[in-house]
Amino acid sequence: MRQSDILSTITSIDGSGIRYHTYSDIGRYTVFPAQYRNRLFPTRVYGRIEEMETKFNDTLGIMCREQGLRITNDLARLTLPADRKVNYDSIARDMTSSEVKRDLLSDEHSYTALVQDITLALHDYIHKSERKNELRKFFLPPGVFDGVINVLTQELSKKPMRPHLCDTGARQALIA
Repeated sequence: MRQSDILSTITSIDGSGIRYHTYSDIGRYTVFPAQYRNRLFPTRVYGRIEEMETKFNDTLGIMCREQGLRITNDLARLTLPADRKVNYDSIARDMTSSEVKRDLLSDEHSYTALVQDITLALHDYIHKSERKNELRKFFLPPGVFDGVINVLTQELSKKPMRPHLCDTGARQALIA
């Protein structure tokens, strides 16, 4: 779309003259409860939202598109390694393939924790390798990196691979 076309669609600064767009094009006003606000923005909210809104009504409301909210929700599931409660011993020894699929691979928090751990193992392997530059170029496309991680995560449901993926040292050797 050319700039002249964009300018012809907006006839006033306050937004009352928008001809071809609806509010769904702009986004939705989303209010985050206090516990989520503190988790998503632990130090400070960006911009002037803190001084203009949050301090007056103790809520955080921002405009965001559906895709932005999905990304925010995905980022909210990320945790630090110390905060992850994945019992790899139980996964390797006690769980059946159907239990792994049902309890781990279908649960968004467990699946995210598993993906994070395997991602860190692959990341560490890349950075410690003598062929670091070659591996960086190979894994640069997100589809390649994410594909390898998802394949390794899905392999947890297979009994022969499970002990190797559950042990940190074996996971590194398997990736290598």
